[in-house]
Formats: sequence, C-alpha cells, structure tokens
Amino acid sequence: MTDDESARMTRILGGLPAAAQDLLLGTNWESLQHAYGSGEDIPAALCSLVDEDPEVRSEALAALDMGVLHQGSLYSVTAPAALFVAAILDPRMAFAEHEGHFPWDDGPPRSLLAALLVWLGQVAESAAYGEDPVRDRTDWQWAPWQDGTRREHDPDEYAALHACREIRPAPYDAVEPFLSSPDPHVREAALGAAVPLLTAPGLSPTGCRRPPRCCGHAWVPFRGDGSERVWRGRSACGA
Repeated sequence: MTDDESARMTRILGGLPAAAQDLLLGTNWESLQHAYGSGEDIPAALCSLVDEDPEVRSEALAALDMGVLHQGSLYSVTAPAALFVAAILDPRMAFAEHEGHFPWDDGPPRSLLAALLVWLGQVAESAAYGEDPVRDRTDWQWAPWQDGTRREHDPDEYAALHACREIRPAPYDAVEPFLSSPDPHVREAALGAAVPLLTAPGLSPTGCRRPPRCCGHAWVPFRGDGSERVWRGRSACGA
C-alpha cells in the first residue's frame, strides 16, 4: 500500500458505518486472492469507493470490476468485499456521480449508488451459477457452469463460490430498501440486484422472510410451464 492509499484509508475509515469498519479491520485481506494476486490492496480500494474525488471513486469501482469480480469469476476476496459494499450503501450515494474509468466506458456519469447495486447484482448472478438444476437445463446462459470436473479440480474457486452464496442474506437486506427509491436508475439497479439474490434458499418469496416490494408491487415467483422461473410484478393488493 502506498503512502497516499494509507492516508486515504485513515481519513475515510472513521466515517464508515461500524459494520464496514469491523469488516475492513477484521479481515485478513493478505490471505485472500483476487484476479491479479493478493487481496492486500483491496482495503484501500474499498475505502476509495467513498472518496470525495469522483476519479478516485471511478478507479475503485474499476478495481471491483476487474479484480474482485473479473469477468464474472469469484475469488476468495469477493465475499468480504461484497459484504463491505452492502454495509456502506447509503441513499446519499445517489448524488455522488463519476465517469467510467476505462476508455471504452464513455457513457454519461453514473450514480455511485446505482453502480454499487449493479455490482452486487453481478456477484449474486455469479454465485447462483449451477445452483438450480431446472434452470440450468433450460437456460443456455447457465450451461457453461455445469462443468463439475472443473470445480472438483479447483477447490479455491469452489470455496469462493460457496462463500458468496452463504452471504446473500446480508446484501439482500442492504439492497431491499432501494427497491422503492424515488430515483428510477437506483430503483432499476436495486431490482437487478434483488432478483438474483432471491435465488438463494430461504430468500425466495416462496420460502421467505419477507417479499420484496418495489413501487407498490410485490415481486412473486411465476412458473409458466413448470420449467422456468421469471419474476412478475403484481399489485400489492392483488389486482
């Protein structure tokens, strides 16, 4: 860690929620791995997500995209990083905007809150790969993850996958309040994160602690022919 990164962490750390502080300080990041090596550099990147400089925030988001969840791959660092992101979600982040870090990401400035919600949804999608045999047989997008031999010979990947599955209740609890956000971009990003999170056993509305709500609608599972799952909005009053 550079001197600048250390100073930034010290400055930001005191303003983080207690859960985020505990996770940051209580995790042995050096023992974890991301796409490019040791996770020792991840705490600085996570703190940088809430830096006041939009360029620093953009670079930190790039670290999440390229290192912690590289092309949808999960690593031992992914689960604690996702818990940290869930712990720092705050409605005020909707007003913090940044531009894309990479040359090909030249769209309009994005809300930090929406970007973090989208990233959590991507983690949830990767964690759900291979979990539902019915879905896996009917949806071509899940088929490449049915290679049991690959997992059998890659225990680190298997462990990272299960770690990301185990933590899903915490990100869901953090995401759910934003399903009714007045900001349509935040609301859409929250829904995009909630749907794959709800594939977790115990979180789906069929077995669940509470059904998610979005704009006065309850999201309930619908099975068309019994072989596929989609999510349809239904009025909370049943109309």
